[in-house]
Amino acid sequence: MVSAAQLTQMRADVTSSLTDTATIQTRSLSNDGAGNAVESYSGSTTIACRLRFASGGKPSYPKQRSGDQSQPQQLWIVTLPYNASVSETDRLTINGETYEVVTANEERSIELCKRVLCKRM
Repeated sequence: MVSAAQLTQMRADVTSSLTDTATIQTRSLSNDGAGNAVESYSGSTTIACRLRFASGGKPSYPKQRSGDQSQPQQLWIVTLPYNASVSETDRLTINGETYEVVTANEERSIELCKRVLCKRM
């Protein structure tokens, strides 16, 4: 069994390894007056993070269909503090690049960090 003090220390150790900064952009929907939903993103929440390729040491480029052309999408894993509030409709801005959240990991019994799979926009 992990004590509360041990868990706090482990989380602090993980957080100290998060060397980048992410701004969480939250999606909101509005009506354009013609019955269509319009997406907009805003955010000022800045948190520590770490960015790495989803496939380990090299880029991962699964193809995504867009019209008649295949568009390669770079996939990334973003590690955030365990209590970061991020959802699958959010975007993250890291080092001047924007990443769209694809999915977040499930909560675990002992959560030291939160990891999200993202694609670079």
